[in-house]
Amino acid sequence: MGRGLPTQCIHYGREVRDFEQDELGVDVLFDDGQTAQADILIAADGTGSRLRSQLFPGYESSFADYIAWRGIVDEALFNAADVANITENMTLHKQPGELFMAFP
Repeated sequence: MGRGLPTQCIHYGREVRDFEQDELGVDVLFDDGQTAQADILIAADGTGSRLRSQLFPGYESSFADYIAWRGIVDEALFNAADVANITENMTLHKQPGELFMAFP
């Protein structure tokens, strides 16, 4: 998502302390005292999101009963035709209790 936004729209290494929203947009207060005004605020601050707790007071996350295992493999170790066959665009295989995805 970040690659589709102008670099000045993304604030890395800063923490949002507060925000206020009205019909004109969102005013954001950062931990260093600086502010920014934007049309939207994307809260990508993790599972302990301060922003989510401000938007949804009293909300508590809970375990969803699933775990994701991820891995990356060197395509050169596999037959090129087999790799092309499963990753032409994206492969998704689902059966009860399992999910397999492959990206080129």
